[in-house]
Amino acid sequence: MNQHLWQAADCLLQVFLNQLAMRILTLFILLFLSVKISGQIYYNTSGELYLGEIKLNTCEYNYLTPVKGKYRIPFSEIAIAPDGRMLGHIGTASSQEQRPYRICELDIRKNTLVDTLINFHYGSSSLTISPQGVCYFGISFAIISMDLATQKIRPINFYGSIPGDIQFMPEDSVLITQAESITPNPPGQWIFKIDLKTGSIDTIMAFPKENRIFGLATLWDYTAKKRRLYGTLGNGYNNIERGINDLVEIDLENKRLVTICDKRPLNYPIIWGMTSDDDVRTQFNIRMDLDPDNSSGRLVDHYLIDTLCLTTLPIADRDASIKSYIGGIDSLVVQIQSGIKHPGQEILELRGIFPGISTSFIGKEKIVLRNLGTASDEAFTDALRSIRYRIEATEVQDGERVVLCNIYKNGIKGDPAMTYLRVRAYARPFAGNDATVQGCEHGSFIDLYKTLGPKAYPGGTWYPALRLNNLLSPDQDTAAHYFYIVKAGDCPADTAQVTVERPLPFPAIGINGIRERQTQIVQLCAGDSITWDISAGLLSAQRYQWENQTRVPRRTFTQPGSHFINIEDYNGCTWVAGITILAANGGKAAKREKVTLRKGEVHVWENQVIRQDTLICRVIPRPGTCDSTYCLEVKFTTTSSRDIKITQESDFYFPGLLHPGEVLNLRSHTHSHAKVLEMEVFDQWGRVLWRGKDFSANDLSRGWNGQASANGLYLALARIQLENGTIELVSGKIVRMQ
Repeated sequence: MNQHLWQAADCLLQVFLNQLAMRILTLFILLFLSVKISGQIYYNTSGELYLGEIKLNTCEYNYLTPVKGKYRIPFSEIAIAPDGRMLGHIGTASSQEQRPYRICELDIRKNTLVDTLINFHYGSSSLTISPQGVCYFGISFAIISMDLATQKIRPINFYGSIPGDIQFMPEDSVLITQAESITPNPPGQWIFKIDLKTGSIDTIMAFPKENRIFGLATLWDYTAKKRRLYGTLGNGYNNIERGINDLVEIDLENKRLVTICDKRPLNYPIIWGMTSDDDVRTQFNIRMDLDPDNSSGRLVDHYLIDTLCLTTLPIADRDASIKSYIGGIDSLVVQIQSGIKHPGQEILELRGIFPGISTSFIGKEKIVLRNLGTASDEAFTDALRSIRYRIEATEVQDGERVVLCNIYKNGIKGDPAMTYLRVRAYARPFAGNDATVQGCEHGSFIDLYKTLGPKAYPGGTWYPALRLNNLLSPDQDTAAHYFYIVKAGDCPADTAQVTVERPLPFPAIGINGIRERQTQIVQLCAGDSITWDISAGLLSAQRYQWENQTRVPRRTFTQPGSHFINIEDYNGCTWVAGITILAANGGKAAKREKVTLRKGEVHVWENQVIRQDTLICRVIPRPGTCDSTYCLEVKFTTTSSRDIKITQESDFYFPGLLHPGEVLNLRSHTHSHAKVLEMEVFDQWGRVLWRGKDFSANDLSRGWNGQASANGLYLALARIQLENGTIELVSGKIVRMQ
């Protein structure tokens, strides 16, 4: 019993130690990669097909373009060419589209096509390029090669289904590919090595049938001094179910797969293709990179400079570097390789003196820098950065110039680094056509850039400066002329002028001199009318229309409401004016005096002697509110004694309009006094919004202030006690507005 327990414990311990050893090995590999492996692996994904790069030391997948873009070009595979261009194989998007397959140059920063290089007649999911510029394609059950320079195609001695990628290995001149088994191997997925010199095919290893290696790329291990092969392992063409998308190292010597990263980029299931700068490098002991961060758009060690109107150009970026892993370099040779348009007038020049380096010029087109024995890599790097390509011709011809840079050590020649100088000497940018616009008073913003025409060069500056980029505010940007100035590189600047005409303000149109964009509030007493006459203002109008779609020069209003008119003048400026008519405060207040007399008596009223039955009414003007009416009725009888009785409609009222900051309270036409016993304010649905008690009418510090209430119609009701003790109820409608 105890013996069995000890055996079980020993087995568990052995399993634990094996797992621990595997974790230590994995950790060692990750540390090994983070220290000793440099370079970048680029990839493209399935689904949205975005470009990105992998950092092995952190297993980060960084996209070179925004993931939420609308890039939909289905390139099936990518590879880097020896001249630093990223190439993609483009297939037909659907069976209905009869577009040919293409080999295209890709802009890795914008994720767009730069140019179609070759129309191709073969569909492929596999692509690799040798340092000599030969493309290898895996097509259905075959591999073919094509020279990029000559476009000559020839078959390779391999026939098998290749669902994944292929990779060229420069040191041995072999191709590595993953394919369905070919005889005499049993069914499954296998990795094969194809010797391009002898044509022999060797089987390296097998792995589960449901898996595929979709992308292949290489990086140089500077410590072990060997090329390492990496791939992405996935289960079939749809990795969603199992979620496998491991980045693995393919150990060709020991015939095994070592997992490096076990996560996928965001939500994309498959890395479709991979490539790296090291795929086309052959010499790693000495390295020269003219643009390490690839900011110019060219990959590997090359540099692209695209200029306007410059005739003196650097041949390397500011971050250019030279590194030697076998001691300091012996020499650096820089020469113009091709593209000269003005023989004898296109030269290389070295700016500065560098310690430990001797300089010799071979003609004007070649510079040789030699190490006197003490020069460091940094000194050669500084010298490289100081070299300029200068064109001395008076009328410079456009075109691409190519500069070749080589470094040497102990008879070893490093990989060439190329500078591609795209010279556009007199590509003067066009600022656009002069234009004239109407700066209407209170008008909307005008995009001045759009007035210059479709060929205007973007990114220029305005003088005087506009407040909002290219937008003119007619009320705030008040200059009569604006100049658009564009300048690119050292090109002479071009200028376009926009003249801003300022039409006269639209004349007053109607009630109390209403002008454009004004809405006047007027009050209307019961029984009165308001006439809005715009006939004088229409002398400047081209078109006009009221809010009710009518076109008449005058309108008469007898009821409260809102009205406006749209007018367009002959300059194209539009104008709007309006009125809001409110019922006047309190309506018409009236007094009625009734006098009863015996026959034969007389009544005197305002120097008028009245001897018979009479009814007289008189309108009494009240500034600021509606007029009131005073009526006298005199009646003679044979029996009644003299009697005088005066009746009056309520002298108290609620104002019909409440502005912010005002307080709603009862007011009196005759400034009479009354006590407000209780007052309530309701909304249109009868809900009580405010209630107050025991305060005086006409006191504008007491009452409802309307705060926290929206603009609109409200109802008010008050119970008041007059000075003679009479109790009255007063109600009214109130409009709260800004």
